[in-house]
Amino acid sequence: SMDCRSELLRIAALRNGLSEHLQDSHKSALENEMLRDCQDYHATLLAFETQGFPTSFDDENAIALTWRGAFGTKQQETHHTLLWDRACTLWNVAALQSAQAAFE
Repeated sequence: SMDCRSELLRIAALRNGLSEHLQDSHKSALENEMLRDCQDYHATLLAFETQGFPTSFDDENAIALTWRGAFGTKQQETHHTLLWDRACTLWNVAALQSAQAAFE
């Protein structure tokens, strides 16, 4: 349906913005409001779950979600579950909050 398509486009736009800025330093990411954007993205993922969007892998509704390694590697890892995407997002929230505290 059109509602589903618009929701998927919305989440893709949020995620693409995160992907670009989270590759920068923590200081740069904080200056670009990435902490707020990560929190917004996480809230959107939660909303998708409550609307019945699949949270686990299934062949019919698979969506590829890719993140880069957190420890300076350029290796990417792809999963097909919103739960994994939420975990990666929360990792970034914690990392940004830690960096923010260190800068203050």
